[in-house]
Amino acid sequence: MLVKISDIKVKKRVRQDLGDLEGLKNSLRMYGLLNPITLSSKYELIAGERRLEAAKAIGWESINAVVLGKDIDAIGKLEMELEENNQRKEFTEEELLEGYHRLEKLRNPGILMRIWAFICRVAKAVAKFFKSLFTAKKKKQALPPKNSGVKAAKVMAPQSAQSLQAPLSAQSPAASQTSQPSPDQQ
Repeated sequence: MLVKISDIKVKKRVRQDLGDLEGLKNSLRMYGLLNPITLSSKYELIAGERRLEAAKAIGWESINAVVLGKDIDAIGKLEMELEENNQRKEFTEEELLEGYHRLEKLRNPGILMRIWAFICRVAKAVAKFFKSLFTAKKKKQALPPKNSGVKAAKVMAPQSAQSLQAPLSAQSPAASQTSQPSPDQQ
């Protein structure tokens, strides 16, 4: 839930030294808030003071928060604050080195990975081209031609032979002579 920072109340906290917030501020600018802060139903801060202060420092007016639905007594709030800060586990040196090594590989792939990525991009572009080509061709075949007699013939109901001859006889005197009997023939 998005909460206005000005609505959040920060009461007495266990942590007195927030430490250097520059790294956290840079993280918020680059990635946003990865973990919301925790508030009581009265918008009292339970967990996330460093995140809240870093957000204030970079000018945020609101912050994502988990607002607990029930009232929590002073003991519960203090237990949650201690638990949130106490249960963190820093990376070991080996884990941190492995993480940065993997990140470096992703940022700077080897030549074979770059060639493979290029081939994949070209294959996707070719597939997209042919898909659009056939899709356009199907759409064109599905639509009747513009401004043609074929369109009218498809839309109109089939007509009898007599009704089709009537317009012809009106246009051509020769056609009227062959289609209507002369007074001599009657």
